[in-house]
Amino acid sequence: MTEVIKPNPISLTIANIPLPLCSLQWQVPLTVAVGNTSTVCLESLIWINSRTEIHKIGQMDDNTWLLGNINQTGYFRVNYDLQNWKLLIQQLHSNPQIISVGNRAGLIDDAFNLA
Repeated sequence: MTEVIKPNPISLTIANIPLPLCSLQWQVPLTVAVGNTSTVCLESLIWINSRTEIHKIGQMDDNTWLLGNINQTGYFRVNYDLQNWKLLIQQLHSNPQIISVGNRAGLIDDAFNLA
């Protein structure tokens, strides 16, 4: 499982990534997009190389949510910090069409499997 935490307006911290207990290390591609009540920015691709790392993804404020694993291209779950979950839920209540149908389904699937 990948956990996405927004510690400040410009960084994304990747944490709690279970990796096999062997000497091989895999690079994992994670697609992310940021958005707010009216728009979604273009997605970005981040390569995860270790169990914990920080990536700069652009300007985010308290009303900007982050969506990971766009179109479920990776074989993993994405868990968000509580504030990001609240913003995504708020987005789904107010204007769900901002998030594509496939990504909405992925959010629901992640939420149920992480519960």
